[in-house]
Amino acid sequence: MRLFISIFIFILCSNSIKAQGAHLGLRIGINSVSLNGPAEENANYKPQSGFHIGPTFSYAFSDIMGLRGEFIFSQKGSSFEYSGPSYLKVKKNTEYLNTSGTRNMLLAVNNNYIDIPLMFYTLLFEHVDLSVGGYASFLVGSSVKGDLNYTGKRDNSNANVGPIKYLIDGNYLRDKAGQVSSNLTQIIKIEGDQVTLPQRIGAYYEYRDKPDGKKYNFLDYGLTGAIHYRFSRGLYFGVRYQMGLSDVSNDKFDISYKTLSPSKEFIVNPAKFTNSCFQFSIMLQL
Repeated sequence: MRLFISIFIFILCSNSIKAQGAHLGLRIGINSVSLNGPAEENANYKPQSGFHIGPTFSYAFSDIMGLRGEFIFSQKGSSFEYSGPSYLKVKKNTEYLNTSGTRNMLLAVNNNYIDIPLMFYTLLFEHVDLSVGGYASFLVGSSVKGDLNYTGKRDNSNANVGPIKYLIDGNYLRDKAGQVSSNLTQIIKIEGDQVTLPQRIGAYYEYRDKPDGKKYNFLDYGLTGAIHYRFSRGLYFGVRYQMGLSDVSNDKFDISYKTLSPSKEFIVNPAKFTNSCFQFSIMLQL
């Protein structure tokens, strides 16, 4: 709400800060985002949609070229799916039971950024302009929702475990290791004993000890290019592509879901994951 109020005030005040060749405006639209990087066997990433909104600033050097900058709230993320052989540590009172089995997990990750692109634009035709430049993005929110279904056997006794179903509702910026998202519980049986487990878990529930930092890095940056069609003096439709160059995922959290180490700890496979984003926008320029 504060963001929208700030944007509204920004537009209302625009007449008082106009200068020759300078224009303020507002951009609003939708994103189609992909997280690019290596996926282990039985896992894959899929594009996810979001929206963006924020004020724009442009300065014309001449009738055909100038600079354009923006301050945009932008939703980016990805859909992650894993379906195959896996593991699950089951907490029984104060003891953790190691199990092996099959995991089916679907996650929708939503990362909120403040995008600050700066682009040089030039007029190609009477109503069409092309812009190229770079951007920096700062992570201001990171959440995950989804579900995890698991069946397996205890490692040292071959006793049946599950089925277990967790609803995942977490925040990568705030959650702690082992945190749950509600007080609702479920009961399963292991070797004749009743074990009480949560129904809804946080982002780092499977961690006994969470590494330092967050799953996603604060800074993203890359190259960007756009093409705009001008319907009238102040109304534009644009398509922009952002090609991320930085690793947006913290290497400490790039874990394998297929197996654990011989000491029953997470196997970390550091890899570079980058954002790529298509933005489809309406831009109002004053």
